[in-house]
Amino acid sequence: MSIQSQLSAIWRPIILPKATSGATSTLQRSSQNLCLVSPTCFYLFGGELKPRTPVGDEVVKVSLKPTPSSSTLSSEVDVRAKSGSESFWPRPRVGACMTRHPDPAKRSLILWGGRGGKDMAPLPYSSSQEEEGGKEDLWVYQTETNQWDCKSTSGDKPEMRSYGTAASVRSSDGRDILYVHAGCPSKGRLGTLHSLDLSTNVWTQLPDAPGPARGGTVLAAISGSSSHPTEKLLARWGGFCGEEIGGPLDIFDPLKSSWSSHKVLIEGTLQEPPKRSVHGFVPFKSAKKFVTDKGEEKEGVAVLFMGEGQGAPAELGHDGAGKFLEDIYILLHSSDSDEYTFLKVEPSSIEGKGPEPRGWFAFDSWSDEEEGSTRIIIHGGLHETNERLSDAWLLEIKLV
Repeated sequence: MSIQSQLSAIWRPIILPKATSGATSTLQRSSQNLCLVSPTCFYLFGGELKPRTPVGDEVVKVSLKPTPSSSTLSSEVDVRAKSGSESFWPRPRVGACMTRHPDPAKRSLILWGGRGGKDMAPLPYSSSQEEEGGKEDLWVYQTETNQWDCKSTSGDKPEMRSYGTAASVRSSDGRDILYVHAGCPSKGRLGTLHSLDLSTNVWTQLPDAPGPARGGTVLAAISGSSSHPTEKLLARWGGFCGEEIGGPLDIFDPLKSSWSSHKVLIEGTLQEPPKRSVHGFVPFKSAKKFVTDKGEEKEGVAVLFMGEGQGAPAELGHDGAGKFLEDIYILLHSSDSDEYTFLKVEPSSIEGKGPEPRGWFAFDSWSDEEEGSTRIIIHGGLHETNERLSDAWLLEIKLV
C-alpha cells in the first residue's frame, strides 16, 4: 500500500446563512480570526472588507448541522453584538491573534494584538477604560455568556503588532501557555517569541526565531519528542519578509528553550513545497502511523495548506492581491531518524469542486486522535481578483 493510499481527504462546502445584524451584514472578509470550540462550532471575529478598514466588532458564532458525510454542510449563524451592559468589548481590528483556551472545558477564546483605530496602527496597550479606544491588553471571550474581559498582563510584554501568530498549549507540567511570535509592529517585522502563563498573566521573552524576521507566518503546536511526548513543540514554516519565504522548517523546543531548523522535502522528490505567506498550518494528530514503501513508520504532525505564493505588486502593497495556492501537505516525522518530510495530499470534493486558491483567510483545526482524523475549517480570505471571499469549507483528513 502506497503512503498516499493510507489517507482519506475530502473538501465539503459549508452553507452560511447571510448575517443581518449590525455592522456584520456580510461574512465577506479577509485578515479575520476563526476558532473552533468543538468539532461542529466555530467563532469569527474581526477582519476587513475594504483594505485597512476593519469590519464590525461583533462575534459571529457558526454551528454546523448534522449531515451525511457525502454532502454539503448547512449551518446556523448567531451574530453577537455588544449591548449597553458590557463594560469591556474589543475594538474592531484586522490581523489579530486569536486562539481557543488550551483547556477545552473553558470554551473561551483568547484575543491579542491587531491593527485598528484611525491610523490603522498596531493597537497600543492601555490600562484605562477612560483612554481613547478604551482598555487594551489580553482579551478573553466567554462563549457561554457572550462576555469579553480585558486582562492586564505584566512581565516581558511583547511589542504590539498585526499579522503575527499565536498558539496556545498545555505544557507537560500542566500550565496553560499562550505563545506569540513574529508579525508587523509600527515599523519593520519581528522574529521574537514570547510566552504568557495564563494562570498568572505574566509574559516571558524567549529566544528569537532564526531569521529573517517576518509577518504572515504560522505557529503550529505539534507532537513532542519520543522522550517527552506530552510537551508540545512549536513548528513554523513560511511567511513574508519583503518576499515570500518557504523553508526551512523551524521548531522551538520549550524544554530546551531553543530553535532548530530542518530542510523538509516532499516525499519521493527533491523539492520543497512552494514558498508562501498568510497561509494555513495546523496540528495533525492520530494514534495511527503512516508506513512508507520501505516499511518505515512516520507520524503525521501538521497540515500545511494554501496561502499567497507570490505577493502583490510593490506599488499596490496591501491594496493589491498576489498569486495564491490551493495545495495541501501533511508534515510527517520519523522518530527513528528524527527527520521530517511533507506528503502531498490530493483531496476529493463534493461534485468535484473545492475552495478557490486564497490567502489572508481564517482557519482552525480539531483533531480526534483515536479516530485518526483532523477537521480543518477555512473561511473567507482574498483571491487573485482582489475580492474578499465569504465562503467556508471543511477539510477532513483521516488515516484509513
